[in-house]
Amino acid sequence: MKKPSPPLSTAFTLVEVLVSVSVLAVMMTIMADLMVRTQDTISRASAHATEFQEARRVMDAVGNALSQSTMDAVWAYRRSAQDASSPTGYERISDHHFVLGPSSELLTSGAEAGQAVFFQAPLGRSESADRRRLHDLVNCCGFYVQYGSDLAIRPGFLQNGQPAVVNPERNRFRLMQYVQPAEDSILYGDSSKLGLNNLTSRTQALRWYQQDLGANSRPLADNILALVLTPHATQTDGGRTTVVPDPQYRYDSRDFQWNGLNAINKSRRHQLPVMVGVTLVAADETSYEALVHKLGEKPAGEAVRAVLAGKFVRYAQLKDDIAAVQQGLSALPLHHKVLSSSVTLRGSKWISEDEL
Repeated sequence: MKKPSPPLSTAFTLVEVLVSVSVLAVMMTIMADLMVRTQDTISRASAHATEFQEARRVMDAVGNALSQSTMDAVWAYRRSAQDASSPTGYERISDHHFVLGPSSELLTSGAEAGQAVFFQAPLGRSESADRRRLHDLVNCCGFYVQYGSDLAIRPGFLQNGQPAVVNPERNRFRLMQYVQPAEDSILYGDSSKLGLNNLTSRTQALRWYQQDLGANSRPLADNILALVLTPHATQTDGGRTTVVPDPQYRYDSRDFQWNGLNAINKSRRHQLPVMVGVTLVAADETSYEALVHKLGEKPAGEAVRAVLAGKFVRYAQLKDDIAAVQQGLSALPLHHKVLSSSVTLRGSKWISEDEL
């Protein structure tokens, strides 16, 4: 009797199994690499969007405060120097002060590249519970860039011990906002107050914000490398009035008191600029952190300062300065963005009459 032949085997051979496993491993490696790359791209895009979203928010905050700046000037009698009882005409008088210029001139320490600005605005800030309902209280305000540690601005429990070890100190460039409580102002009151209209020394006059600048300043955003402010003022030539940017990024509503009246400060006397151009140079935190790991914390700050050194001094070179800064930051490398806006000051009266 003939034996039946065994059935043909339908299992995979060892070679087929090894080939299949190899192909699957390659496909999984490719898919894993693709997923990692996609996640990294999403993370970087999210970080960049968040960082520059904060810069845009800061731009709105600066514009909102600047647009509310007030001079509250009035027309008063101009008195004769020989006989104070004899009025000789009218002139503008104000207790306020709008000053914008290089940070190195307006700050007593810690000045960085770019400009700073200080002014008065009805922000309604007060430490007194009885005054907090007075929403139009006038505050002394300002904006400037400062480099330093974040320890002092942290909650107390994060400043020392293990929490400080887990969250190490971070030195960054920060945009600072100065807001003085209304009741602390030394601009108004009796003879014990500052009395700006009686001063002839600019150094003494700037005490109205310099005396408590550190105590009443808070950071608005990290990684704001530079604040560039361009004041636009009226200029009258041959009966024609135009609005022009200041060539040296300067504006002082009281310049006439320490430098005497001249063709430039005559139209700015106790007046606000018509408009202020605001430019922020902002960096991405992830990119800045990578620069710190690469160079070290202090060398990273010095590298950024080297890129900004000598920039934003003359308005005629603004575009070239921005291009040079962008090129320098990219070479570090440091991911960054330049944001620009123009702020119209509602309190500016655009007065161009000859007062003298």
